[in-house]
Amino acid sequence: MNTECLIAGVELVSPSGEYHFHGDLFQQGNTFIVNAVTDRSGDALWVDGAPELGLNNVYLRNHEYFERRGVIVFNLEDCEFSVTALEYIRKHRPNFMKEIV
Repeated sequence: MNTECLIAGVELVSPSGEYHFHGDLFQQGNTFIVNAVTDRSGDALWVDGAPELGLNNVYLRNHEYFERRGVIVFNLEDCEFSVTALEYIRKHRPNFMKEIV
């Protein structure tokens, strides 16, 4: 199974919407992996507040994710994509759209 980059430059938003972080979104089957920008200790650099609308946002629906050393892993059914993110994927990865419909 290949791991492919879906979006280089994604904003992953916490379930509460109170914080987010920037990184790259990868797909392996029904599993997503975000390699986040990290702080000096190597942990994901969570930013307070929701990201701007119109960005490639992915919203976590719940706390069913794994996080360690700037890497967050979650399943397809545990997230929602912003319209902007879906348009980006539709343009650059049309086969992915068939997989999630």
